Amino acid sequence: MDILKLALLVQCCAVTLVLSGRTSKWDQCGCVFQDWQSWSKCSLDCAGGRQRRERQVKMHEIPACTEYTDCATSDTAFQHRDCNTICYNGGTYKDLGSAIFSYCQCPKRWRGSCCDEDAHTCLSNPCQNGGTCVDGLERYDCQCLPGWSGVNCEQDVQPPIQIGCPNDTMRHISSPTVVVNWTAPSFYDPMNTSLEITQNYPQDYWEFHWGDFQVQYVATKPKNGLRSECTFTVKIRPMSCPELSVGNHSAKVCTNWKTDYGQYCMVFCDSSFTLANENDYDQWYVCGASGKWIPSPQLPNCHQQISQSVVNTRKQYHFSQCNDLSSNNQMKDIFMKRFNSSEFSYFCRKYGKECSKDNVSVIC
Repeated sequence: MDILKLALLVQCCAVTLVLSGRTSKWDQCGCVFQDWQSWSKCSLDCAGGRQRRERQVKMHEIPACTEYTDCATSDTAFQHRDCNTICYNGGTYKDLGSAIFSYCQCPKRWRGSCCDEDAHTCLSNPCQNGGTCVDGLERYDCQCLPGWSGVNCEQDVQPPIQIGCPNDTMRHISSPTVVVNWTAPSFYDPMNTSLEITQNYPQDYWEFHWGDFQVQYVATKPKNGLRSECTFTVKIRPMSCPELSVGNHSAKVCTNWKTDYGQYCMVFCDSSFTLANENDYDQWYVCGASGKWIPSPQLPNCHQQISQSVVNTRKQYHFSQCNDLSSNNQMKDIFMKRFNSSEFSYFCRKYGKECSKDNVSVIC
């Protein structure tokens, strides 16, 4: 009797195991598991990979039976297992219950997921881009060629090389504009990567008017964002003015700002002298683009000694002592008043901050 009970119990348990994962439609659909397919290739060659295999279920072709899950639960359609749970060079495989979370614990000198990379010697040729490997105590150092950096000389730190950047240039002209030519610089990269070149003038010449102009070429290396720049200045000026000679017993009072663009002068006389009848205190002596003084390259002499009553008629154009501060300031005040109301006042408006009494020169 006991033997019979045991046999029935074993049979019952076996039936329960066979029926595990089957649905209630198993018999209705005439379901039959097919053989398992072959295991897939291991996902890793070492350090613990995963394999998978699948199987199908055969069933009656009736409307109620069309899907695998009509016969069995989806988890019965596939299986997984760990594979290649090996580590190299004395590494220890740490099994954490699944290869997904497991890993190789490497001994000293070795690294990598499988302990197959030499961590501290030059045997693995770690230095890139022509770098030289130097062995050390449980370490190595890479001596990089110029333009390379990083632990393994993997970082490009070479900016573009620039050749032939023109020097600053100045041109004196008598016309309002002039065409200036220059030789454009060249750029190259020793690492043979492409460069992006930009410039602020479309070609290597331009028609300039008077003034200062900056010409710029910039080479950028897209690979590392480094750049090199060529910048030079083109200065265009009117023809230089020679020194305006000062007459006897007179003072030369002139603009003393932006003199490379032009100069404007008046003549004043010593209090005991005056100009000859053919000369006029109201006359402006001007040097502009031509580089020549108009109407004359020399101020007139104050040469005729006169009575005090005659001096009083143009008193504002006379000085008592030329080097006296008070006399100097008086001449500068008169000069600025005249200049701001003259046809040349644009020179004040254009350079307003510099147009002041402090920038007027008095030479005796």
